[in-house]
Amino acid sequence: PCADNGTESISMTWDGPDNPLDCTQMRNVSMTLTMDQCSELGETMDGTMTVTIPGSSCTLLAGDPTNMTMEMDMTIDDGVSILDFNNLTMEVSNLVYDQNGEITDMTVLLDGTVTEDQESVSFGDFHIDWTFDSVNTQYLTSMDGYIECPCVDGWLQITTQEDIVLPLSGLSRGRSLYDYRQRWGSHDQHQCGHQCRYSHGRRSHTKLSLLHGQS
Repeated sequence: PCADNGTESISMTWDGPDNPLDCTQMRNVSMTLTMDQCSELGETMDGTMTVTIPGSSCTLLAGDPTNMTMEMDMTIDDGVSILDFNNLTMEVSNLVYDQNGEITDMTVLLDGTVTEDQESVSFGDFHIDWTFDSVNTQYLTSMDGYIECPCVDGWLQITTQEDIVLPLSGLSRGRSLYDYRQRWGSHDQHQCGHQCRYSHGRRSHTKLSLLHGQS
């Protein structure tokens, strides 16, 4: 890490004795990664990311925690675009794994702002439910919550009326939602920005309602 420039550090806190004898004595583990202009392979990261695992740390050591919270205040610059996470909180729950340790089901609650090349989208109480359909080898995704971006006046409510189907073919399971956002979201210049176009582009599955007076 940081092979080209900058530094990174990792700190950890937990509830329990300073020198625990085993994982049962460590609860609510919180790990913070701090990067200071950390550069490697053409990518520069600056900021912090904190991951908190509630309950016993034994689930963390086993690699199958069912709940976690991630907090990001970080900028990632890959030389082509700049991605900025501004006080973004992701509460992940109901994690289910298959026999290979791959995540098949989870619920994500998003709050905060993500900016890519000066185009921002803010999330408010935004829920994503993600379930793997092993029979048809596809993901079923539902969403409910609020987003705000420069192209709308106030917050936009998004509620799926039916599941969004994401075929597994050609899709990296670990980055499914991100990869599909990139596929469906055009990068052509438009006053709405590609994040908003992606949201509006789901009209066949989504009820959109503009909440005036909220900011």
